Amino acid sequence: MDDNNNNNNNDDKKKKKGFSIDKDILAQNEDMLGTTSDQMMSAPHYSLDKPKDTHYARAHPDVFTFTCANLADAEGEAEELYILQFNENHDDHIRILQNPKLVTFVPMITPQGNFFFWPCKQMHPNSGRAEMKAHASGRKCYRLAQEEWVKIYWDAKLKMYVTEGDPTVNFGEPEWPTKKWNMPMEEIFTQTISAIGNFIDDIDHTKLKRYRGEIV
Repeated sequence: MDDNNNNNNNDDKKKKKGFSIDKDILAQNEDMLGTTSDQMMSAPHYSLDKPKDTHYARAHPDVFTFTCANLADAEGEAEELYILQFNENHDDHIRILQNPKLVTFVPMITPQGNFFFWPCKQMHPNSGRAEMKAHASGRKCYRLAQEEWVKIYWDAKLKMYVTEGDPTVNFGEPEWPTKKWNMPMEEIFTQTISAIGNFIDDIDHTKLKRYRGEIV
């Protein structure tokens, strides 16, 4: 494994070490269920998505890295990505998981102002696997997008993320939603994850029990 890639991965994790989901905001979003769209405009709620080869995009300097798992629904079919951050014995619980994923959530925006968080998957140290091109290339792409407008997309033939740019393209500096909401990117991410609900802090959560094969 490339030591530089390892160091880069560790650098990303150090940037936002200690970030946690605000439980009060989780409760607040529960209270907003069934409210009108006008009321919902009082809180940020964005999507998790991938950059597209048809759109230029920029990446925000703040990124958020978590241990995650793809967890299936009750029918065992559709899978969704869940952030795992346990209230107690976090490291011990993560060690016993099979195939954990390290995911960097990258805030991204298009010239048209479409904002989203890109779940950029990385190699997890507990997976016992070597880092693949997909991991390193994704990290390289979003770091480039932190500096300039580029198109980022998955190259199926190369099995890696690539960028496409044009030196004549200049959309100016992006206007991040931090200005609209008057709050830091960390809080926008917190509220987005709270609203989506893809967050687990209890080792006995039903989806994790199903993941471990303890229930059907």
